Amino acid sequence: MGRVFKYLGWLIGLLVLFIVAAVVVLPRVVDPNDFKDQIVARVEQETGRTLKIGGDLKLSVFPWLGIKTGDVEMGNARGFGPQPFASVHEASVRVKLMPLFRRKLEVDTVTLKGLQLNLGKTRDGRSNWADLEQRFASTEKKAPEAGGQEGAGPGLTSMAIGGVDITNARVTWDDRQQGKHMVIDRLNLESSAYLPGRPLDLKLRFAFESEDPPLSSEVNLDGQVTVDQAQEQIDIAGLGLKVVLEDGELPGGRLQLAMKVDGRVAAETWHLELRGVELRDDNIRLTAEANLDRLAQQLEVKGLQLQLVAEKGMLPTEKAVLLDLSGDIQYATDSERLLVSGLLLRSGDLQISGEVQGEGFSTVPELNGRLAVAELDLRTWLEQLGVTLPEMADAGTLRRFSADATFNTKGDTTRIDPLAVTLDDSRLKGSVQMAGEAVAFDLDLDAIDLDRYLPPPPTEAKGGKTGAQEVPSKGAQASSEELIPVETLRKLNLDGRFRAGRVKVMKLLAEAIELTVKAKGGQLSLGKKVGRFYQGNFLGTLGLDVRGKAPSIALDTKARQIAIGPLLKDLTGEDRLTGTGRFDARLDTRGNSVDAFKAALNGKLGLRFENGAVNGFNLARTIREAKARFKGKPLPPDDRPLKTDFSEISATAVVKKGILDNRDFLAKSPYLRVTGKGQVNLVSETLDYTVKAVIVKTAKGAGGKDLDELTGIPIPIHLTGPYQKPKLEIQWAEVLVAAQKADLGEKAKKYQGKLEKKKEKLQHKLEKKLFKLFD
Repeated sequence: MGRVFKYLGWLIGLLVLFIVAAVVVLPRVVDPNDFKDQIVARVEQETGRTLKIGGDLKLSVFPWLGIKTGDVEMGNARGFGPQPFASVHEASVRVKLMPLFRRKLEVDTVTLKGLQLNLGKTRDGRSNWADLEQRFASTEKKAPEAGGQEGAGPGLTSMAIGGVDITNARVTWDDRQQGKHMVIDRLNLESSAYLPGRPLDLKLRFAFESEDPPLSSEVNLDGQVTVDQAQEQIDIAGLGLKVVLEDGELPGGRLQLAMKVDGRVAAETWHLELRGVELRDDNIRLTAEANLDRLAQQLEVKGLQLQLVAEKGMLPTEKAVLLDLSGDIQYATDSERLLVSGLLLRSGDLQISGEVQGEGFSTVPELNGRLAVAELDLRTWLEQLGVTLPEMADAGTLRRFSADATFNTKGDTTRIDPLAVTLDDSRLKGSVQMAGEAVAFDLDLDAIDLDRYLPPPPTEAKGGKTGAQEVPSKGAQASSEELIPVETLRKLNLDGRFRAGRVKVMKLLAEAIELTVKAKGGQLSLGKKVGRFYQGNFLGTLGLDVRGKAPSIALDTKARQIAIGPLLKDLTGEDRLTGTGRFDARLDTRGNSVDAFKAALNGKLGLRFENGAVNGFNLARTIREAKARFKGKPLPPDDRPLKTDFSEISATAVVKKGILDNRDFLAKSPYLRVTGKGQVNLVSETLDYTVKAVIVKTAKGAGGKDLDELTGIPIPIHLTGPYQKPKLEIQWAEVLVAAQKADLGEKAKKYQGKLEKKKEKLQHKLEKKLFKLFD
């Protein structure tokens, strides 16, 4: 027995001596730096990359077998520039020596300091790690041949890692094919010791920056994961994520998000299950459950609910707006098919429901779906949001609103067809298409009374003046300010058609309306056709060209069989003119203000009215009263209405540089003929016009016997001054001259008649005497 203990003692002594030699002697005898060249050559042989080891290699043996490095750098693939593929300032890894003899792997904390990893892709889609993947793939295929049968030999019975400590790492991503550049900087990762079946604590911090889209963020992640080697899955418990986003387009330029996740990752089946996902910010809260099955290539999100508070200023509201979005999402990664079902967006009384389908997200994305806005009291909802609505003539407007649209989006083209909108008593339907900046539409409206939505008419103020009359200076200012948004119209690309059954605006009623509009390259054309307009019809075109320095406008309109009386009654409240009329205008002008329009106006006008009257003005009465004043006689009594009947009124005019010139005005009535000529200056808003009235016959209805002496005599009436309130003057001097000439003519006729009678008598007497003489 003593001899056994003696041998056992020698054995223990030799073992202790071996350990001491390994701990003390081996590091002094074996210098790992002597193997740098061999390591570099081996790495280059296996990877095809150059390896630079700048710092010293330090070796430890017992109780940890480990190595510590200084600066190490691996070269990049060909075609990716001189910057290294990867580099590290300091790295260390240690493995416990004694457990290796029991086929157990116990690793101390793995340390990496100053890691830099540069990832990239060329324009032709080649990455700078593709060559490494190919080499490792070929090595894995050859490994079973070199070592015999695959899986032969004893393996590890357990593995434990003391943790991971990565400090101040940086990862860059330069995708020249997609034109994207991203950087992960100041990355720090800490973990607790890894033991199979036990929770592993993780702490991750890094900053993220992107150029396209421009984004800057900070990410903090804390949580626990548990690795189940038998089931080959990882359980996630209470994983917390905090993200701070900085972007100039964000409200306040900054957004903070916090997220909590519970879930499970199955490595063998590539199945990811997330339970109780919660993303929270001061203004955002998102909850959902998600399942990602890589084998089935299916992503499913159930119970998605997003609550967003849009602060004041984010939307055109005076109050914060709460938006609540919910739905379910299914996405097939192989076919790239997306289905969003049960979609519901709510905000107060607003409720939008629908569903969306999509595909082709890696090539040309296409989305199809339907959205519907449930009927709501739009006025009340907007008022609840603090939206100040303009004053409207009818406070009962905006009480009923609903919409329904089916849409298709592919690439940069979106088509909405059909579209149906209800606003109060009006129904709009049709289609709209947007392709890039081009917009096309085809819409039908049944009927609308726009006067209900316009401001109410101004009320009478003290002194009989309206609110609009109290600020006359605005008219002069408005006449010189720019009216046409030139830059906007130059970009406009529009092609559309709008039809309406019945429209009332500014008390004017039009039916069977059809509008067409085309705009492209700075040229706009607007066509208007009104099938029923005050018992007649209207047809017109408007052309606008904003390609030059000053906009140019061309107008061509025709109106036929218009009942002038009802039209003026609805437009001005007074039917100063009645009858059936037609009107033609062909005008053009240049400029960008009312003053400029007037000064550059050119063209032709024509009008004709039949079987009507001028109300508020009796021409015969005016002449009779003026005649009485001229002779100093009292005004004759007259209870006839202030009205001048006519059977025809016609005129044509030429407009040149804002001056309207008319030479053929003609008005006919049973008792009067009125002609006129002169000019109207649209720039100075003055006129110089002469009207000549001729009484063709008199009757009780046209002036009575006191105008008999003026029958057939032209009576000139000269109108001057502002055409809003012209000065009227009858030129009696010309009337008297004409009357005297007429009087002398009558006397000459009477005298001529007497001479003829005397001549006849003289001739008769002469005949008698001659007869007697010859007899």
